[in-house]
Amino acid sequence: MKNYIHKTLILLAVTLVFGACTKDETLTIADSSATVELVASKTTVEVSKELIGQNALTISWTVPDYNFANENPTYEVYFSNTEIEATLVTTTSDFSKSYEVEEFNNALIEVGFEPEVEIELTITVVANIGALKTTSEEITVTVTPYQATIYYPELYLAGDATPAGWSETNNDYRMFKDADQGGLFYYTGYFKAGSIKLREQKNKWQPQWGKGANEGELVGNPATQSNDPEAITVETEGYYTFTVNLVDFTYTLEAYDAIGKTEYETIGTIGSGTVNGWDADIDFTKSTFDPHIWYMDIDLTGGGEFKFRENNDWTIAWGGNQDPALENYGVATSNGGVNFTVPETGNYSIIFNTLTFRYSYILNE
Repeated sequence: MKNYIHKTLILLAVTLVFGACTKDETLTIADSSATVELVASKTTVEVSKELIGQNALTISWTVPDYNFANENPTYEVYFSNTEIEATLVTTTSDFSKSYEVEEFNNALIEVGFEPEVEIELTITVVANIGALKTTSEEITVTVTPYQATIYYPELYLAGDATPAGWSETNNDYRMFKDADQGGLFYYTGYFKAGSIKLREQKNKWQPQWGKGANEGELVGNPATQSNDPEAITVETEGYYTFTVNLVDFTYTLEAYDAIGKTEYETIGTIGSGTVNGWDADIDFTKSTFDPHIWYMDIDLTGGGEFKFRENNDWTIAWGGNQDPALENYGVATSNGGVNFTVPETGNYSIIFNTLTFRYSYILNE
């Protein structure tokens, strides 16, 4: 009897729901058996630095038929293989996606595929409409990613432990990029007891970097979190080597022995890239905070060359150790090395550290 009453109530509820519809309304149920057919423009994809700017691969797919007119799915493209789980690389409302060579290669590297190793790449597309998801059949293409050049920003010191202080306009103190390992930065010099933060742009506080939850952990806003990080603390004033790694998001602050290191009186820039040519120096400014840090803003001519030297003389001079020749950072070579090369005409910021002989020159915006 209870079962009979229960069934009667369900039937009555269904009747009321359908009865509430007018004659002009149609009850539509999404067809969960809808499919997405995925195709690729090729099965073997060639990517290289020489092909940058060209099309690497185009994939396209059919619109799933969910059995109602107002279908407007979004589509997610996933890359994977037998060793790497499906990773989202593209979201779109279009019915196809064309990947330019560099874009496609960068996506492969970011997903975790090794450069210079041939892979069988599995691609799937997931259509999303509300809570309903429809996944395409897998397609496979063969590709060998190349070693991508990843751009890492400049990192400028900030904080009362640094020569820059908390000023928004004291831009002359930036860290030195490692010439061999991308994402690795150094600054060896004097620090006061106090705080350190890093920022990527002159006169702007975002993006900024600082200390994470644990000592040695680097976090950034907005790179890794939405709020500003804590400052890195220098407990005792003195000379330190501050190392930052933007690949694994770590930092170290290690004591440095500066006893006996030479303090130069004057250092200048000379060469065909300067307005004075090889006839006369244009002097650096010595930091009043740390006598081993030298900096300047200077107009340089594209295609020209220059070197650094002490006391307007060639007795002590520094050249580059650049490979390729236009690399604008590295460790200078005393009384030798190649001439520094100017990539394009403009006003440059140059910074030179006479503790480590690291140098950097970048075009001012």
